[in-house]
Amino acid sequence: MICSLLLFLKFFTTPEEAIDYFNQKRCVDGKALVLPSQIRYVKYFERTLTHFNGEVQPGRRCMLRGFRLHKCPYWVRPSITISDHSGILFTTRKHPKTKDLMPEDFWINAPKKGIVVFALPGEPGLAELVGDFKIHFHDRQGDFF
Repeated sequence: MICSLLLFLKFFTTPEEAIDYFNQKRCVDGKALVLPSQIRYVKYFERTLTHFNGEVQPGRRCMLRGFRLHKCPYWVRPSITISDHSGILFTTRKHPKTKDLMPEDFWINAPKKGIVVFALPGEPGLAELVGDFKIHFHDRQGDFF
């Protein structure tokens, strides 16, 4: 957030300069902002400032057709909930094709070991997505995102 503010206030012209400055001032080792997702969002914000004059553009619509989990332990077969700011878009707990099934029954083992797939045959997709959304996986041991 601070790096984005530095860009917004025009202290720096590039995300790299703002991130370097923040890292130097925030931590002794210079590794305050290192996660790729954090760096990516500072770059998104800079692009919004330069190309769109600071206005948030409408999100691109896309259809989520399914999931493929790689290196998934054989005992993990989660339920899924997809939501956005307005509420729940899809949940396996209430969908007519999955609500009466146990989670292990609607995940399909792919031919490769450690890969499981979830999709609804005959459906155009699970949910139409625009903008920010959250995918919430839940299983017997707890929730994970």
